[in-house]
Amino acid sequence: MRVAFLLPCAPDAPHGNATTAQRLAQGLVGRDWEISLHGPNDPDPSGADVLVALHAARCGPRGVALAQRLTAKLVILLTGTDLDRVTEPVVARALAVASARVALSLAAAAQVRARLSPESASILVIPQAVLPLPISTGIVPLPETPDDAEILLVLAGIRAIKDPLRALRALSPLAKTRPRFRLWIAGPPLETDAVQELQDLLADAPWATWVGGVPHAQLLPWVQAARIVLSTSRHEGGAPNALLEAALSGTPTLASDIPAHHDFPGSPALFGEDEDLRARVLGLLEDPQLWGKERTRQEKVVRTHHDPGAEIRLWEELLKRTQASP
Repeated sequence: MRVAFLLPCAPDAPHGNATTAQRLAQGLVGRDWEISLHGPNDPDPSGADVLVALHAARCGPRGVALAQRLTAKLVILLTGTDLDRVTEPVVARALAVASARVALSLAAAAQVRARLSPESASILVIPQAVLPLPISTGIVPLPETPDDAEILLVLAGIRAIKDPLRALRALSPLAKTRPRFRLWIAGPPLETDAVQELQDLLADAPWATWVGGVPHAQLLPWVQAARIVLSTSRHEGGAPNALLEAALSGTPTLASDIPAHHDFPGSPALFGEDEDLRARVLGLLEDPQLWGKERTRQEKVVRTHHDPGAEIRLWEELLKRTQASP
């Protein structure tokens, strides 16, 4: 069977959608499927039995047009920022005509079901899985820091919905009292206004550094250097790749209290207001036993509930049913 993935970004871009597509492609190719990945600027697939559109809003309409032209079946994977757009007419139509719809979490599926008609809201949940971060080859230059630095790492593109600026604002009081405290923000510039605001804040925050986008193949040293990997995201479609990868690499995570983060890292690692964020950061920095306990808990959750083998088995079953459906 030929399966073509339609992405809202380049297949090698430092984005979660690209990571997800690459992981699924790798798992399916290993089982003798013919797989191709197509970003927004890539040529359309010349032939496919099933199209998988990652992002209902940005790829769903393209998938509908291609499915008609190729006489192919369409699967739509809701990946996060599309969840708030499912009632837009062109997005709702794509979801309605798709042969199958997939969400990454129970929270995302519930959101879709609440907004669409029953026939459009039939949705399968396949939890986001994770592969270990690759071992980096060569020297990866990290920012200069004291040997005993307390490093927090934010892995997110610079845009409002991921809200990396909140980390800088909320943690500023800690930096004033902890000279070894450091914040690293690693992510590509995606929104001009957010980038300008970040640069303005950094001018008065020598304890914080924006390093730009880090290639996925070089992320492991950054994650291992950090005491905590932090997500201040306002919205996710499921457990974020960055948090799953961090926990699997042995670095505990903290995350904003949004529905998708209840799947992972779970309530013990969620924060509400900025004061709560600072308190949870301090707890992990000052209590080695708590840090070790949370590290162990999160790694166990990832290995148990976000297994790539289970994810691929569910996708195989779905693709086979989709191809066989009328």
